[in-house]
Amino acid sequence: MQEERNEQTVPQEAAAPGPEAQTPPPGGDGFTQPGEEHAQPVEAPVPDSQDPVPTEGEPETPEAPVPAAPEEAPPVQQAAAPSPAQEIPSAPPAQGPQPGPGGEAPGGWPGGSWGTPAWNGQPPQPWGPQPGTPSAWNPAWGAPPPQQPPAASWGAPPQNPAGWTVPAPGPYGVPAPAPGWSPYGPAPRARKPLSRGLKVFLWIASALAAGAILGFACFAVYAGVAGGTQATLPETPSLEEQLPQEQLPSDSEEEQAQPELELPDVEMTPNTDGIAIQEKPAGDPLDAQQAYDKVVQSTVSLEVSQDGETTASTGTGIIATSDGYMITNAHVVLNSKNVLVTVTTYDGQTYDAVVVGVDRSTDLAVIKTNDYGFTPAEFGDAAELSIGEWVLAIGNPGGSRFAGSVTRGIVSGLDRAVERYSENGMTYIQTDAAINPGNSGGPLVNMYGQVVGINSSKIITEGYEGMGFAIPVSRAKEILDQLLAGGYVQGRVRLGISGYDVSEMEAMLNGTPRGFLIASIDEDSAFADTQAQEGDIITALDGESVQDLTEISNLLLRYSPGDQVTVTLFRINEAGLGEELEVEITLLEDKGETQQ
Repeated sequence: MQEERNEQTVPQEAAAPGPEAQTPPPGGDGFTQPGEEHAQPVEAPVPDSQDPVPTEGEPETPEAPVPAAPEEAPPVQQAAAPSPAQEIPSAPPAQGPQPGPGGEAPGGWPGGSWGTPAWNGQPPQPWGPQPGTPSAWNPAWGAPPPQQPPAASWGAPPQNPAGWTVPAPGPYGVPAPAPGWSPYGPAPRARKPLSRGLKVFLWIASALAAGAILGFACFAVYAGVAGGTQATLPETPSLEEQLPQEQLPSDSEEEQAQPELELPDVEMTPNTDGIAIQEKPAGDPLDAQQAYDKVVQSTVSLEVSQDGETTASTGTGIIATSDGYMITNAHVVLNSKNVLVTVTTYDGQTYDAVVVGVDRSTDLAVIKTNDYGFTPAEFGDAAELSIGEWVLAIGNPGGSRFAGSVTRGIVSGLDRAVERYSENGMTYIQTDAAINPGNSGGPLVNMYGQVVGINSSKIITEGYEGMGFAIPVSRAKEILDQLLAGGYVQGRVRLGISGYDVSEMEAMLNGTPRGFLIASIDEDSAFADTQAQEGDIITALDGESVQDLTEISNLLLRYSPGDQVTVTLFRINEAGLGEELEVEITLLEDKGETQQ
């Protein structure tokens, strides 16, 4: 019957208020203690007939029902009564207290109203029991259980349920609850935001993953459609001739069935005179406009096609002779004779031309048209140039749309060796004049209107940003004269094979080294009577490693026709394992076979 024992005796006024309301004896706390049911009542002041108005924000408490009279409680031992030393002095009689919001009501509980326990002069204490204090703070038998505030009598505001920690209003209230407190339980914790470093890491990881996926997708398309970009070593046949049959795309038979490109019938009488190098004229130099007007008549725009319909390359050319021989870069004509070239002069006239000869190692080529009456350029000696001297670069950056464009700069350096482009002994003129794609093959002009160099954007696009390079005409004269006379440069060697470079990604995916893959071997090839097979990868010449066709071509410049070279090959055997072998070959003379 613990619950019945914890019930509090409600004063009689709660049922029928009247003039004979009773107040607790001095020293009481407003609650009936066991064993005091028959105590002498003490007359208390009659409260106002009107109920006290609840303070703002406090809900009005309905009348509490009158509980049944409790059974006679068992006798309480004398130890439960407070000792005189512990007796708490009673508060003075209440004089019509008027509780205010958030303040202390005289004679009542701090912040309470009528019927609440009287203020005993002690600071707020926890609801737990205090040793030896039989007051509201430490009630004896029959009092409310610990950890709960005493039940309110008539007119008191509703008490908080047990376990709630709502602070009492006023200066004596409990300290304010911590942020995030809720009477219905602890508030959910706010999600901790990601740190900036973690966000950056996640962003970089996502970008790398997306890039890897895109890269593998592009490589799959590239490998499935083309099987790799092929070139000759040093020959350059058409794509269908270069690719092994099993690597051709599905429509390769239709492409092979197409007729070969019909080239115009151009009379190519060998020119044995060659080009003439003039000395720098005496007197004052020309201004930029005068120098441009002198050279632009000898500058042409070139469009190169492999099928006679679509343009595969564009560039610039220099008229070398009046009978239609012109100079340009070998890469402009795709290092091949099997292309159609359309020539457009400065006045808008167009002509068909063919390739007379190319020299891949020096990136020089000569073309020819049947027409006559052209104005040849005047060629100057690069040895007479000085660093800081003004020069002009004329060409067609971006194609014929910007034909005849001119840029101005100075000579930044002379006799510059440019890595692999100087393996053949060639050195270059360095300038800060802009040389853009489309300017290749065009003239570099001194301020006397003389062509001193042949511009090449190929060198710029491979790691020399902000620097332009031109082939000195005076140093290239011997090569140009041989191309004009016979269509090839004497003393060049060839291997008699075709194939393509193994890229870094292909090598990584296939587990092979980088190098040049042999796609086909000619009947008269240097590899014809050796153990070399189609599919082998050339990785070294005489012990010096190579990774692509350009490196092989540069190394071959050291040799002459008839020299013997040891070639290192990599092969995937029938067991699927990689193995290396060496073969010895005898180099052949290149008489234009590599230009087909």
